[in-house]
Amino acid sequence: MGLRRLIVAVALALAGCGGGGASGNGAGAGSANDITGAGSTFVYPLIAAWSADYHDAFGRRINYQSIGSGGGIAQIKAGTVDFGASDKPLPPDELAQAGLAQFPVAIGGVVPVTNIEGIGPGRLRLTGPLLADIYLGRIARWNDPAIASLNPGVPLPDAAIIVIQEIFGVNPGIRRKADDWAAKGYLAIAPDMFWRFAPRFEADPDVKEELDRAMEIRGRFDLDASARDVEAAIRHARTLGAEKVG
Repeated sequence: MGLRRLIVAVALALAGCGGGGASGNGAGAGSANDITGAGSTFVYPLIAAWSADYHDAFGRRINYQSIGSGGGIAQIKAGTVDFGASDKPLPPDELAQAGLAQFPVAIGGVVPVTNIEGIGPGRLRLTGPLLADIYLGRIARWNDPAIASLNPGVPLPDAAIIVIQEIFGVNPGIRRKADDWAAKGYLAIAPDMFWRFAPRFEADPDVKEELDRAMEIRGRFDLDASARDVEAAIRHARTLGAEKVG
């Protein structure tokens, strides 16, 4: 199925939902013919573009709230919107229990970002298994033979790989990773990279208000200062006498 056919199929599915599911509720003002939805912030730009085309073609509006996947799931289960969008598919038993159906509308990618002196954009190759081994602490240096074999001729330095937390702070996901490394015998430290202006900040990317706050904090993030913080954390870890540091 081509992209054009996929867009048409989504529009027809939305038209079949009807406009009654969210009339008069808190999902936003609109006429009885409006289609209401809520959920994923990631897919919002795509839904906004589809909504404009759908309105031009059929004269009906799609009122979509970009409130995060968790909010979208909660609202579609409560029946306050006509459709919900989630980055994480719901399992069949949960769908059946709520009387819902789901289908994919978009594909998104998550990519690692590296900053290695002397290696330009697009030169470094990594595979899924290699990334997993880096995050599991099995590969700790850029010139590891497993990385070098995929990157012949690339000047890989004999330098430690430092994994930096994402913009959501030391949240439960980061703490679980640290616990996993600790269980493998590593001394695992998750430094608070935002301590200068937002100490102990943590956010859920599926909650719109928290996502907005994380994006605001990212704009104030000092990369040079954070690099010094990481170096300080590594120096401190090595004073603690652990055989492994991750």
